[in-house]
Amino acid sequence: MDISAFENRLKKRAKHIGKVAKRWETNAYRVYDRDIPDFPFVIDVLNDLVHLQEFKTSKADELTRDGVFESVKKVFGVNDQAIIFTERKRAAGATRYARIENQIVETEITEGPYRFQIIAGKYVDVGFFPDHRKLRKHVAKIVDSSSKVLNLFSYTGAFSVFAAGAGATVTTVDMSNTYIDWAIRNFKLNNIPTKGHRFERLDTFKFLKREFELGELYDIIILDPPTYSKSKKMDGDFDVLRDHIPMIEQTLRLLKDDGTLYFSTNHRRFEFDHKALECIEISTKTNSEDYPRNTHRTWEIKK
Repeated sequence: MDISAFENRLKKRAKHIGKVAKRWETNAYRVYDRDIPDFPFVIDVLNDLVHLQEFKTSKADELTRDGVFESVKKVFGVNDQAIIFTERKRAAGATRYARIENQIVETEITEGPYRFQIIAGKYVDVGFFPDHRKLRKHVAKIVDSSSKVLNLFSYTGAFSVFAAGAGATVTTVDMSNTYIDWAIRNFKLNNIPTKGHRFERLDTFKFLKREFELGELYDIIILDPPTYSKSKKMDGDFDVLRDHIPMIEQTLRLLKDDGTLYFSTNHRRFEFDHKALECIEISTKTNSEDYPRNTHRTWEIKK
C-alpha cells in the first residue's frame, strides 16, 4: 500500500480543516475519515492530542498501521504520547469497541466560548463529539432565561453547557454515573453554577415515564440515543431501529405545544418511520465540513 498517498491526503486535509476550525472557534475537529479505502482510519484533532481510530478490515495490516502512525507524527508534529489509538470492530447486532492500552491523558478542548474536559486512553471515546457543533450553537441561539431544556442520553453534557450558558434551565439525563459526574465537571469548568439545573442518573425510558406523571414540560428537548444499548440498569435492551418511534412518542409527551424536539442518530442504515409525526430532516444544516461522511442525521420534530 502506498503510504505516501495517505500522508499527502492527511497533510492536505489537516491544513485546510485546521484553518476552517479557527472560524468555527474550536480546536476539536476531524481531518480524515476513511478517505482512501486501503487506509480505514479516522483521525480527530483534540487540542494537543490526535485521536487515531482504526476500523478493522482485511485492508489494514501491521505495516499499514505503523506507516499511519509515522505519518500522523510527521503531519501534526507530535510524539507517540500525543496519539490516542482506538480499534473499532463490527460485531453481530451492534458496533463493538475495543480500547488499546494507552497512557491516560487529560486535556481541554474549546468550542465557541466553552471548554470541555477530554480524558483520552481511559475509555473508548474521549468525552466529546465535535460533529454536533452546529446544532449546539443553534440551540444556544434559540433559548433564553425563560427556556426549559431537556438533554436525554446527555453523555458528558456538551448540549447542556451550551443551553445553560445561554441562560436556559437544563435537565441533563444519562444512565451513567461517570457521564453525569463528567457533565457536572464541564459546568464547573465553564463557571456555570449547577444550582437550578438538574442532573439525573436514570434510564431514559424510566425518566420519561416519571416526568410525564409529574407533568413536567420542556421548550427544547435533545434526543440523541445510542445505536444500541444494553445494561443491568435497563429493563431490556435498546435498538434505535426498533425503538425510536415509541421513544419519540414518549418524549413528545414532555414537549410544550410550541416546543421543539431535536432527534439525532448516527446509525448509517437508519430509516425514520415518521408518517405520524410532524418533522423535518435538518441534517444538511447540522453536519459539518470535517464530517463528509455525514456522521449523524437530525430531525426537527413538533407536536
